[in-house]
Amino acid sequence: MHASKLVVKKDEVLCAQEGLMYGCFHVSHPITPDDAQGRLLLRNLFRSSGSVLIAKSHDDSVVYEAMVDSVEESLVILKLSEKCCKDLELSNSPVTTVDVQFHINRLPLCEMHDNIDRLGPEHFRILFPELSSVGLEEKVKFKSP
Repeated sequence: MHASKLVVKKDEVLCAQEGLMYGCFHVSHPITPDDAQGRLLLRNLFRSSGSVLIAKSHDDSVVYEAMVDSVEESLVILKLSEKCCKDLELSNSPVTTVDVQFHINRLPLCEMHDNIDRLGPEHFRILFPELSSVGLEEKVKFKSP
């Protein structure tokens, strides 16, 4: 992981506040919505205040949690706390080896399942119409308000 006060993204520059730093690391495969792993990470980690657990490699006694700021293809940008930076010796370091584990936020999945559970029969007919009653070439007429 690379840690610094300034991070240059595609369309902006991030500058960390006093005591904080940004950490950047590359993942082995690009994170895209085109595959199941990418969709899971993008939906439940990066869009909903997801976090990453960080520990110094070969020293698992202390684990730190860092919030995900953004992701750009294979680059993940984290917000690192002052204590994390001090303990892991991340003061504008060129490269530091750490172990990283994604911490998935399950709340969006629970909310989606709750919304499906609340649907009534009239909603099911709208969302899942019977194929026998829907003509393939039937034109839909909209009523103006």
